[in-house]
Amino acid sequence: MRLKDKIALVTGAASGMGESAAQVFAREGAKVVVADLLEKEGSAVAASIASAGGEAMFLRLDVSGEEQWREAVRATVKRYGRLDVLVNNAGIQFVSRSSTCRRSPVLSDRNSCTWATTARRPRSA
Repeated sequence: MRLKDKIALVTGAASGMGESAAQVFAREGAKVVVADLLEKEGSAVAASIASAGGEAMFLRLDVSGEEQWREAVRATVKRYGRLDVLVNNAGIQFVSRSSTCRRSPVLSDRNSCTWATTARRPRSA
């Protein structure tokens, strides 16, 4: 068990690669925070991990929101005491043929990565 007792937060974990990562991490001994917008599917993944003998919790997370990242990290640390592994798998895609699209997919994904890592960093006094 290579991840025994590690705490992992996996975004986009309700399906696809994120779900696979969450399942593998749990099999390798990690306690997994299954984070996604899809509550029903994400809760099912967390329940599947638990029924296989692992430990997981579902957390609704919209990776495009900085405050939601902070809350996700707070909830993880409150439950498990720390966060060891972050898999920022959730993707954001905006499709628009209009020149009025105000948000760039590249910028959104970059912000998501920034918010994910800075939410975990302790703040200086």
